[in-house]
Amino acid sequence: MSCISRKFAFDVGNVNIGTSKSFFFMKELVGGYANVGATMRAFRNFRRDLKEYVGEPDAQMIIEKFNAKKESCESFYFAYELDKEEHLTKLFWADSVARRNYELYGDAVSFDATFDTNKYNMVFCPFTGIDKHEKCVTFGFALLSKEDIPHFKWAFDQFLKAMGRNPVCIITDQCPEMKQAIPMSFHATEEFPATKHRLCTLQVILTLN
Repeated sequence: MSCISRKFAFDVGNVNIGTSKSFFFMKELVGGYANVGATMRAFRNFRRDLKEYVGEPDAQMIIEKFNAKKESCESFYFAYELDKEEHLTKLFWADSVARRNYELYGDAVSFDATFDTNKYNMVFCPFTGIDKHEKCVTFGFALLSKEDIPHFKWAFDQFLKAMGRNPVCIITDQCPEMKQAIPMSFHATEEFPATKHRLCTLQVILTLN
C-alpha cells in the first residue's frame, strides 16, 4: 500500500468514511484503479489496524495533527470550534494542493453535506470541483455537528478565508439552510461579485421521483 494511499485512508478514516467509499473515492481522485496503489483488501486491513490504534480522544488527535501540519506547511489551513463541553462541533481544512486546485479550477464549487459519519455523529462536507480534464478535484473539507444556518455559514466563511475569493457559483442540494447561509458568506464585495447559487440536477430529479 503506497504512502499516498495510506495517507488518504487515514484522513478519510478520521471522518468515519467506510472502506469501500474510501477506495472508490481514491480511484476517482487518481483516475483509475491502476493508480490507487493498493487493493480493497489492503484498505480494509489498514483501517482495521488503524481502529486498533485510535482511541477516545480522536478530536484532540486530529487537532494536534493539523497543528503539526500547519507548522510544517504554512499553506495548510484549518479552523475548528468547540462547544462548552469541549466537544468538537466544527472543523474545516484545506491543504496546499486543495488551495491550488481552487486557484486554478474554483469558478464552480460543489458543496455536499450528504455524508453522515455514524461514529462521530457529524456530517462530512467536501468542497469539490472539476479540472480541465473533467476529473473531480478537492478544494476543502468540513465536519459539522449540525446542519443549520450558523454551521453552514461558518463552513462557508472558513472556505472563503482559506481561498481568498468567492466562487462564481456554488452547487448544492435543496437544503433551505444552505440557501440562506450562502449569500451571508459569499456576498458581493469591491473585488468580487456575489456567488450564484445553483441546485444539483441529480438531487432535484431524485426529489421529484
